[in-house]
Amino acid sequence: MRSRTSICCLIVMLVACDTISAARLKLPVFHSFWLPERNCPVVVPVTLDSLFREIGGFNLCVVERSPEFVVTSVEPGAFMESSGWEYLSWKRTAMPNELYSSHFDIVPFGANLIEITAFASVSSDYQATSHFAGESAELVKLTCLFSQSPWGSSPDCMSRPLTFVWRDCEDNVIYSRDLDTSFAADTISDGYGFPYHGLTFPGYGVPDSTCFGLSSQYLPAFDAINGAVDHVCVDCLDYVGDINLDGFRFTLADAVLLASYFSWGLPVFTISPPAQIAGTDINRDGLPLTVADLVLLIQIVSGFDNCADPPIPQNSFTQSREQFITSLCTTAKPALSSARAEIAVMRTDLGSALTLDVDQPIAGCYLKLVSESGASLTEEQLIALAPNAAIGAIGDTTTLLWVDDQGDEVLSAGRHQLVSVHDRDVLVVGVEVVDTQAGAMAVFLTGNLPADYSLAQNIPNPFNPQTSIKYSLPVASHVLLDIVNVNGQRVITIVDGCREAGRHEVTWRGVDADGRPVASGIYFYLLQAEGYTQTRKMLLLK
Repeated sequence: MRSRTSICCLIVMLVACDTISAARLKLPVFHSFWLPERNCPVVVPVTLDSLFREIGGFNLCVVERSPEFVVTSVEPGAFMESSGWEYLSWKRTAMPNELYSSHFDIVPFGANLIEITAFASVSSDYQATSHFAGESAELVKLTCLFSQSPWGSSPDCMSRPLTFVWRDCEDNVIYSRDLDTSFAADTISDGYGFPYHGLTFPGYGVPDSTCFGLSSQYLPAFDAINGAVDHVCVDCLDYVGDINLDGFRFTLADAVLLASYFSWGLPVFTISPPAQIAGTDINRDGLPLTVADLVLLIQIVSGFDNCADPPIPQNSFTQSREQFITSLCTTAKPALSSARAEIAVMRTDLGSALTLDVDQPIAGCYLKLVSESGASLTEEQLIALAPNAAIGAIGDTTTLLWVDDQGDEVLSAGRHQLVSVHDRDVLVVGVEVVDTQAGAMAVFLTGNLPADYSLAQNIPNPFNPQTSIKYSLPVASHVLLDIVNVNGQRVITIVDGCREAGRHEVTWRGVDADGRPVASGIYFYLLQAEGYTQTRKMLLLK
């Protein structure tokens, strides 16, 4: 039985001569469950543990294994946000050929470098709080997008490195609060703490005597520990059906745990999330965490608990329980239904109403709702009209789940009033409907359009080198979106033309109408559409 776990670990041990030792700068152990049908982004936090010293900045340089995974964004972590740090910048550059090393062949040619620079303050009138002592602090968050190898191989059971690299003495250093001292790496190890030997600098080796002899303020201070993202081996006999990892598959406890996910999200998996997620793919269609998996699991549990043949479709259940489990693990079950469902969102003066039309009975229905205003929906705003709804919350998303505890019919064929919401800006961002044979039904969503015109705050803000701007149109409209400077002068027109009703997103790359980069500073973006006008402010930092 395979039991390989997944690791994403990039650690720097800070042991400065004039600081308390045993601090760590790290990317934590990370488990990636590969879904061949999807490109799934994962967020990997860079944290600093137990450094009893005020810090004022840092500079990191990490290898990105392109094209099998790319870093799509770097955002401030909780420590930077709570401490009020002013500046964060990152960029992607090509790996110089001279930095490739024959004895470190896990990084292929064509890889990129991710450079991350952050400072507590870059302006004289800015008061930053950069003190850090003791507790673990999240510095930045890397969002990585993993995709299949261009050579067609699956990453199942494979490792993808996140690796330090040095071009010069100022890569991978931590700065003191006053920025007058640089703490650098003097040894390098792998994710298990075993040191590397013979790695050269510049390259994958740590700074040498040419760096440490430059100044008394450049100190050998920590052990740099390389890490990786390892993809979980998806072996059905190891995982499928045993969601709580107690050694018993297809039990009531497994069904309860999977049902709780739909109300509270991934935090319900606390033992080994990747293995538990892999275990939820009950119908073996390659998509875990679906309502079709939940309905099928409930049907299996109910059938075996009643000493009857499990009511799973398209199968003859004359075999024993163990024979059935083995067949379930080796044969994918049809997961699509020939039936269809329609969810309609209707706006009223008081809010929104959601209805469901189905042409046959269903065993499961799941909705994920958000308010376009950005505010979380409260229980007082929701009235579940269809009976037996389980209401939950995953962040700012409200969830509603209808399933029968025996996997039987939960709603009959026909039209049903599902839920009424005292919010005209409510949007459906997720929906699943499953028939009584545990097949996922095609769902058509109508009327799920913005109730009003709106212009959202750009993300990220401050930004460098680019930022995204989102706006919403309740009806098709002629849209004019301009960027103007603090003097009221138009810098560039981003949008000028007719756009369909719905939600739209555009990117400004910090350039003027002639494609020239603009200077750092405050800019405004102005949206005009069919009599609607809205202006918001943003900050470009370089």
